[in-house]
Amino acid sequence: MAEREQAAEVPGWLWSAIGGDPGIQDPYSHFRSLGNAPACSHAVADFAFKDPRFAPMAPVPSDRPFWRTFNRWLIMLDGAPHSAIRRLIVGALSANAVEPYRPLVEATVQRLLDELEPIGEMDLRAQFAFKLPTAVIAELMDLPDVVRDGLEQLLVDVDLAFTHQDQEEYLARGDRAITELLARMGRLILEREARPGDDLISRLIAGTDGRQGSIPDHEDLVANAVFLLEAGHQSTMNALASGVYTLLVHASQLERLRHDPSLIPGAVEEMLRFNSPIGIVPRTARQDLDLPHACVRAGTTIPFFLGAANRDPDVFSEPDTFDVARTHNPHLAFASGFHRCAGAALARMELQVALSALIRRLPELRLRRQPRWTGVVPFRALDELRVTWTALVADPQ
Repeated sequence: MAEREQAAEVPGWLWSAIGGDPGIQDPYSHFRSLGNAPACSHAVADFAFKDPRFAPMAPVPSDRPFWRTFNRWLIMLDGAPHSAIRRLIVGALSANAVEPYRPLVEATVQRLLDELEPIGEMDLRAQFAFKLPTAVIAELMDLPDVVRDGLEQLLVDVDLAFTHQDQEEYLARGDRAITELLARMGRLILEREARPGDDLISRLIAGTDGRQGSIPDHEDLVANAVFLLEAGHQSTMNALASGVYTLLVHASQLERLRHDPSLIPGAVEEMLRFNSPIGIVPRTARQDLDLPHACVRAGTTIPFFLGAANRDPDVFSEPDTFDVARTHNPHLAFASGFHRCAGAALARMELQVALSALIRRLPELRLRRQPRWTGVVPFRALDELRVTWTALVADPQ
């Protein structure tokens, strides 16, 4: 019994390994050494995400504006408050609801590439993968100029606070950014309550009529409008940058897409599986549970590593092989169950449209220099992605 209980805990050496640079660059070899441990198991993660006997992570005990707001976000809520907010967001961002946005996404991609293509090179992460979902969510919300002014930097400050949680400088910047975003979105929600339009914010407000269950309070609505801004770009940015990088270092797979664009939807799923943009999703057992390979005591938190689960050899054939034509791909990059990513349909659309346009418009796209990974937890992200597509020029010497 004690041996099986211990199996549910993540050993300290793993945290040390994936916190150091070699582990950041390649965490998968460390995950493999844990074998079928619950934190790395696709089956256990999928079970925990879907079973109500597991709860999301506990609120962060802090009075900082950054963490107080984070504790109100959809991913942190449980029970009736979670259901109330999720109902609004899922209704506004379901696959059917976002399909009419495809022309907007396509136009945004083309505008960005029109600006970038003549330059011949870019940091694809910062200049394309970041700007695309940020611009799309801003358009879907119909944000006025007063809200958009400096928005990108505010979102960068929030991102940095998450990835540098142990550094006061970044948390202080996160506090200021969150406070400003709450003020802007709070004013905007009050305006849209008085004068609703045909936009994402107005649709969220319209869903609070109380006909389908509990009603979120104003502060929860504002906090989750900010959450949509943050979540609307973070995962998609990381997935697009890491996915394009993976294609560029797997030339044969990129060539398959160039010859057969019908593979692009499946390629997007493989990009999400191969380097999952969200590194960890913790779940806490509400009661004693008997899981495969482990007994979990009530109150035990299992930090599920999505990158490990998405390379589980019990589920995926040749899990460390990148295959754009993979047919069986039940990855958990968007998690599953009650807390499955509410914006998954929009993210998929953005990734598919962006990948298709990049392949079509930049046939000579290639790495300018090797990037480095910046972390495993909470996000799997590249520091940059310097690429070029200019014709190769012979060395004059």
